[in-house]
Amino acid sequence: MIYYILFPGDTQEDCFKDANQLGHISFGKFHRNEGFKVLNNAIANFEHILDQIRIISSDGKNHTIGEFLDIVGKH
Repeated sequence: MIYYILFPGDTQEDCFKDANQLGHISFGKFHRNEGFKVLNNAIANFEHILDQIRIISSDGKNHTIGEFLDIVGKH
């Protein structure tokens, strides 16, 4: 499963950019991509837009930031 981060103004096509790819789960482990750093930066510095950030998985499901962190915390 691959996870993507989309900010206000981003479209589905932005999922293909490195900065929008949070990472993927493979063999029971979460492997971080560049987007994970972007998410951490947003959490630390841009609290005012956190409710506008969308996390989408490769199966098309939407997740809140909290749901995403719970999922990767298990891997």
